[in-house]
Amino acid sequence: MKLIIFDIDGTLTDTSYIDVICFKDAVKEVFGIEGVDADWSQYPHVTDRCVLEVLLAREGKDLTEEAFFKFEMCFHEYLQGAYERNKAYFKEIEGANDFIKHLRKKGIPRAIATGGLRKSAQFKLTCAGLDTEDMPLACSNDALTREMIVEQAIELASAQYGQDFFSQVLYIGDGVWDAATTKNLKMPFVGIGKGEMAEILKREGALAVMENYRDIDSLIDVLLQ
Repeated sequence: MKLIIFDIDGTLTDTSYIDVICFKDAVKEVFGIEGVDADWSQYPHVTDRCVLEVLLAREGKDLTEEAFFKFEMCFHEYLQGAYERNKAYFKEIEGANDFIKHLRKKGIPRAIATGGLRKSAQFKLTCAGLDTEDMPLACSNDALTREMIVEQAIELASAQYGQDFFSQVLYIGDGVWDAATTKNLKMPFVGIGKGEMAEILKREGALAVMENYRDIDSLIDVLLQ
């Protein structure tokens, strides 16, 4: 039995733009740090926890669990405000919900592994209208690195689906860090992207790169080959 794991921002939800804005606003409010560089590839691990640790380390401070929780709540509030002002910032990647429903109908195990925070992740999925309540979710609350988050998602899925192991685990993501994570874990990767990013993901070793989930049959062929 195979397991399909999804990233969120840029993969299931078209929320990358507003996510960055709200993240920066929350960092400024909670920690007083301005001018956050949103080139996530420069950080040792592309997870919210790691980014916060790096930003605070530059200020000579440590990230406490209390501050981490305060940031998560603040970030969530900024996302809520953004959603109330403009729901267009919280759309699904075209066809994502239909694809998830198709996998569920075929009995294919599904999970989510994101470098984001749990509260914001769940909020974005809900706002985008995605039916993911039955999908195990691992996030930056659980671990520092993306590799550890993916491994946590596999562990959660094993428990939920009653599997001691999966014959194959495949990850769907939209960033070069997603490709790097799958290389480190020696698992296949399918990219979501278009234009230049699609070409980059192909060069990074993606089995295939799709612009969205409209062509369900082609995606299923890639995932189940």
